[in-house]
Amino acid sequence: MNQKALSIIVIAVVMVSAIGYFAFVKKSEPVAQNPTPTQTTNTTKTPTPTPKDETANWKTYNWNTKLNVGVNFRYPSNWKVEKYSSGSSESIIVYPSDQNVNLQPVDYTAELDNLKHSIILHISTGSCLNTQCLTKIDTADDWISELGATKLSGKLNISSFEGYYVKVPGDNTYRYILSKNGVIVEMNTVAYVSYMTQIFNNLSISTASTPTSTTSETSSQEVFKNQPGAIRSLAVSGNNQWIFSVDLLSYNPHWLPGVDSTGGFFINQDPKIRNLTVTKNTEAYNCGGPDGDGGKPGLLVDTSSFISQIQADINSGNYTVKKGQYGGPVRYLDINGSNITAMYQQCLP
Repeated sequence: MNQKALSIIVIAVVMVSAIGYFAFVKKSEPVAQNPTPTQTTNTTKTPTPTPKDETANWKTYNWNTKLNVGVNFRYPSNWKVEKYSSGSSESIIVYPSDQNVNLQPVDYTAELDNLKHSIILHISTGSCLNTQCLTKIDTADDWISELGATKLSGKLNISSFEGYYVKVPGDNTYRYILSKNGVIVEMNTVAYVSYMTQIFNNLSISTASTPTSTTSETSSQEVFKNQPGAIRSLAVSGNNQWIFSVDLLSYNPHWLPGVDSTGGFFINQDPKIRNLTVTKNTEAYNCGGPDGDGGKPGLLVDTSSFISQIQADINSGNYTVKKGQYGGPVRYLDINGSNITAMYQQCLP
């Protein structure tokens, strides 16, 4: 083999080796992978709705009672509020404006159907359940026991008044009953339990020797409408003028006709004699009237004749406390300060 042929062979071997090397290297290189696109999910969070405050537009009522108890509460803006006094107890009636609640005075029995469509906020000092005051109600537990109510809550505390949420079986009402230092605060309803609960949760109660208020809820003189009173005595004080010694009474909210265990129609919570003036201008009404309804005092009569009948009742001796009465014949009275402006015969019951 000549030298030229050998050179050709060497070159061929080198080229084959180079081609083989580059083929091997190329095969060993990793294959580039196209990345799989990541799918992104657009999650939009639904905003949590803010709970609607049903009491946002409620009105605030500031009430200073003659019992030196201050009560502030909120109530629906389309409801009405009326206030009533009877002896040593006072009541606020809160009811929808489309309801016809005609309570003059607050008769918890005769007006029960109307009261079912309202909320009653009632405040009283230690109550006597009979004219001799043999049974005294000073605490929430006393009143709950007397009602035979079932406690539906643990002990509640509002402004240092303590009590319970209860159900009363007799009239099927739900109530909050609180007490402090002989003062009873009671709220009840049949129809508006949820509203009552919201009003209760907004209650502010205080006791003070001289309550203050942002509204004119008190007066320098007492004013009563259709206030029941036992007339202990009367005397002539001048020409066509008399002085009545009157013991103001309260309605017994649990009285039932023919059920002796519920007590009398009236209770004497806080015996306090008031000397009140009657004049010839004082209106007097007997039972009856133009519509012939003998159950209502609508018959206007002569004032002196009306007084003569009262005097005869006093002289009869049938109205003494020993006989289970109230120390005198009962009449309903409109009172303004120390004056009786109208008198009404007791018709029913």
